[in-house]
Amino acid sequence: MIDNRNGRVTNANYAEYAVPVHADAPPVMDVIFVDKEDLPCP
Repeated sequence: MIDNRNGRVTNANYAEYAVPVHADAPPVMDVIFVDKEDLPCP
């Protein structure tokens, strides 16, 4: 991870790197289905 302000690495090692896990998710999440067909890429 690089700080955009000065171009330096924010965490020099992975021991201090914060990684979100399943326990960080909210207890209830709403699922919304969009009824629209995906268009092919050009």
